[in-house]
This record gives sequence, structure tokens and C-alpha cells, in this order.
Amino acid sequence: MRNLHNPEEPSKTQLQRWHNQTKIVFASFHEAPKTMHMVERSTGIMRSNICFYVRDWKKNDTIRLVKTDRDPFTNCLAGYYSTNPEHWPKPVHDGPQLEMFE
Repeated sequence: MRNLHNPEEPSKTQLQRWHNQTKIVFASFHEAPKTMHMVERSTGIMRSNICFYVRDWKKNDTIRLVKTDRDPFTNCLAGYYSTNPEHWPKPVHDGPQLEMFE
């Protein structure tokens, strides 16, 4: 049911659907590094929605680009993202100078 006082405000049903989608997408990226297209195909959630979630998670540093490689479905270059810190790339040290202070 629409909020008649403020038509721009989403309904409780819309908020619940958004919350459920974010959980599903987050879990999908947590399993293994995937492209947004791979997540769309596995979850059925539209890629445009996934792009919004990834944008917000990038701002909060809860998702990272793991690698750039060919998408298995489109054969185009795509970013593989992960919400699992175990999959994130390790920081690169620029030689022995930085190791002195660790």
C-alpha cells in the first residue's frame, strides 16, 4: 500500500523486498568471487539492482574487486567481486623499507 502522505516514501513491502535482495546478493558474492552477471543468473535479481548494492558496499568497504577476467557467459572482460575478506587481494609492499616497521 502506498503512503498517501509522502508518495516518494517506499512502502514496508518494498523495504522488506530490498532488504531480502541485499542479503541474497551479499551471500552470493560471499561464496566465491563473481561478476554481477553471474550473480544475476544465479539469484534472478536484476543486474541494475546488483549494481546499486555493489556501489553502496564499495563506499562502506564491504566488497572489493578481486580480479578482472572474462565473464563465462558473455566472454567480455568483467570485474569479479567478493564480500568475503578471505578472497580479497593481499596488499602489495613496495620493498623492504615497509617491512622494517611491521
